[in-house]
Amino acid sequence: LMDHLNQCHQRQGSSGVAFEARLQPLQTFSSQYFDAASGFFTYDKHWATARTTAAQLKLQPPVQPSEQPLSKALERADNAALKLLLRRPQEVYFLHHLQARLDLPPTAQSDDEPFAPDGLTYFILQQELFNSTAPQDNLAQWKLQGRLALGAMGELQQAQMLQLRDTLLNNLKPWLTPQDGLALHIHLRPGRVLHNKNPSLYTLTDVWIDHLSALAAGEHSRRLQCGSDALVSLSPLSATQAQALLDDLQEVYAQAWAQPLPLACKTACAWLRTQAFAPEKNSPAQTAQQALAAARVAFEGGYAMGEVQQSPYLQRAFERFDDLWPAMQIWAERVYGPLLQAVRVESVWDSEAAEETEP
Repeated sequence: LMDHLNQCHQRQGSSGVAFEARLQPLQTFSSQYFDAASGFFTYDKHWATARTTAAQLKLQPPVQPSEQPLSKALERADNAALKLLLRRPQEVYFLHHLQARLDLPPTAQSDDEPFAPDGLTYFILQQELFNSTAPQDNLAQWKLQGRLALGAMGELQQAQMLQLRDTLLNNLKPWLTPQDGLALHIHLRPGRVLHNKNPSLYTLTDVWIDHLSALAAGEHSRRLQCGSDALVSLSPLSATQAQALLDDLQEVYAQAWAQPLPLACKTACAWLRTQAFAPEKNSPAQTAQQALAAARVAFEGGYAMGEVQQSPYLQRAFERFDDLWPAMQIWAERVYGPLLQAVRVESVWDSEAAEETEP
C-alpha cells in the first residue's frame, strides 16, 4: 500500500517519498508508547494502568498492619478463607484477589515402580485411613487402584498403616472421657506435631480456626490434635475472646487480599517457637539471634527444602528472606501469637520422633 501511494503521489517541493512508515516498537507494552515525547500512541489502557500501578507501588512504603479492613476485600471471609490465610498467606492475594494460579515446574517421574508412596500421598492416604470406619476396605480398594505396592511390599505397607492407626487410637483412650462437661474434638494427624519437644504450631492452623469458630458460637469445647509423636491441646477461651480474635483475623485477611503480606507460615512459627521455648540461660540477644537463624533456615532450607522452594506464590512475592524481614515480626505476633499462647503439650509417646524436624 505504501509503495502504491508513493508511486501515485508526490509532495510539492520535495524529491523524497510522499509517505514513509515509522518503525513501531515490537512490544505492545514498550515504554515508548507511554512517553508523551516519543510520538507513538496506544489504545491499550491495560498496559498503561499496569505501568502506573507498578510505579506507584515502588513509591509506597512497606505494608504495615492497619486497624480497619479494606473496603475492596470480601465483606466477611469464611473459615476456609481464614485457614488459607494462616497456612499460605500469599495465596489470599493471588488466588482470591487476582484469581491467578501459579504452579511449580513439574518434577521428573521415575521410570521404576514405586515401592512406597511419596510423602504427600502417604500423608493423604493415612489421613483417610484415620477417618475411615472400615480401614480394611479402604486398603483393599487402594491396592486395586494401584495406590499401594503389589505383593509382599504392599502387605507390609498396609500393616504399617494399620499399626499407626491403632497406636494413635490406643494413645487417645485415656482422653475420650468427657472432662468438665466440655465437648471434645479430636483431630488425628499422621505426621508429627512437635519440633524439638515443642509444638510445631503450623500443624494447628486449621484446628485453630475451627476452635475459634466453635467458641465464638457459644460452644463449650476443647480441641486436641493427636500426632504420631504426641498429643497437643488448645485451651478453651471465652466467646468474647474467640470472636475478637476472629475479627482481627478478618482485618488481616483484608490486608492480605489487598497485597501480599510479608509473612510465611512455617517461617513465622519457627521464629515464634524458638523465642518462646528458648533455654533460660540464654540472654535476650542470644534468643533473638537463634530465633532469626531458625526463621531463615525454615524459609531458605538447609538439609531439606525451605518454605520458599515449596510455594510458587511465596517465590513470586518474596523471593529472599530479607524481603520478609523485619516486617514479618509484626505479622507473626499478630497472626500466630494467640495460637502459641493457647497450645500446650498434653502427652508425648515418641520422644525420639519429637526431637526430629517435621517435614
